Amino acid sequence: MPDNALHALIRKRREALGVDGRPVPYEWVAKQAGVPVSTVHALATTELKALTEGTRSRLTAIARALDVDPGELEAAAIESMGYQVRATYTELDSDHEVLIGAYDELDDDQRRQVVEYARFLRSQRRSG
Repeated sequence: MPDNALHALIRKRREALGVDGRPVPYEWVAKQAGVPVSTVHALATTELKALTEGTRSRLTAIARALDVDPGELEAAAIESMGYQVRATYTELDSDHEVLIGAYDELDDDQRRQVVEYARFLRSQRRSG
């Protein structure tokens, strides 16, 4: 079976974590992720039919073992099933996380100013 997005990402990360040009073995990934070797091997080599909650939790564990964002691995899994997925993690995603994360760090006056500015920008976009 030809490579799909999930297969390619798992292979790429195994190669990146490997030594002397040899990818880390499936056994290593499985041990780090706390999942059976057969699970890692199946996700890396066979067609994924469905994305169940169990599969998602295993993908998250494998993503951490492979030092890749769990959302990126899940997106690759979804794409491998034939669904269209937007581009992987983007600068806009990062900006969104900064804005949301910073909200709790702002005092009431700063929050008010940010909200007012956001409303101003949205009104400019609608009228322009």
